[in-house]
Amino acid sequence: MSLTLAEKLAKAVERTDSTVCVGLDPRLEALPKDVLPAGCSLESLTASAKARAFRRFGDVVIEALWDIAAAVKPQVAFYEIHHADGVAAYIENCREARRRGIPVIADIKRGDIGTTATAYAEAWLAPIDGAPPVADAVTVNPYMGRDTLDPFLKVGVPHGGGIFVLVKTSNPSSKDYQDRMVDGHPLHEHVATDLAGLVPGDGYGPVGAVVGATHPEGIKRLRHLLKRSWMLVPGYGAQGGTAADCALAMDDKGHGAIINASRSLTFPWGADKAAPPEWKSMIREAGIKMRDELRRARDARPR
Repeated sequence: MSLTLAEKLAKAVERTDSTVCVGLDPRLEALPKDVLPAGCSLESLTASAKARAFRRFGDVVIEALWDIAAAVKPQVAFYEIHHADGVAAYIENCREARRRGIPVIADIKRGDIGTTATAYAEAWLAPIDGAPPVADAVTVNPYMGRDTLDPFLKVGVPHGGGIFVLVKTSNPSSKDYQDRMVDGHPLHEHVATDLAGLVPGDGYGPVGAVVGATHPEGIKRLRHLLKRSWMLVPGYGAQGGTAADCALAMDDKGHGAIINASRSLTFPWGADKAAPPEWKSMIREAGIKMRDELRRARDARPR
């Protein structure tokens, strides 16, 4: 019997003693020359060549951080730019992470209903042609209601999969809708309360929540509401979230949260600068630094 999503995450955190989630957001202009075809300018590359470079870069990042990463979160949009070849590269990066025992959260932010949601779920969370699922979890937008979520759980849970639902996201304008007051509470708290009802029992379940580190004032409240949901916490690093902010998403035992960083991990030299010769070691050093900062914040968090 396969492990549940909650068990996979707990096992990964225990294996690495880390809560680091590596966001893969490859950007062509920032890629190190080592992963590009020799002697070619960016302008001359075909979509297929660009996609192969993305795959090589993602595999190198995974190799550099495999013992530090408790999860990997590839953002599909950056790959979809290159159409079919890009999606193929995305899937191979996901498979490489899973081969190394790292849970994969496919950041696809789907949000549809009925048979459409089921098709999305089958694409990402179900075995196809004898191959294992592409991902262990996917990100889902709940705006259309429970019909958006149920098909993913129906398809994914039997294969050890689950979902991370957008609750309070890290972008500044999340307040435009997520903080609107409804019956005395912000809308995102109503979403959290409904999600809590999807996870009966005492332990963590297959319904996680995306809660941004850039809103520390609300994290503790959401941790209280979502006692049985793993939290995926974006916003650390480049977006301004601190390790202490992220630690607020952890439960009383320091569990239940994984902290995502993308640019600060995968382009620590700066996404607008050329990669130096030592770029691989810089990625690893950035991962170790993040892991250690989060460990210290976990141990020092308010009880």
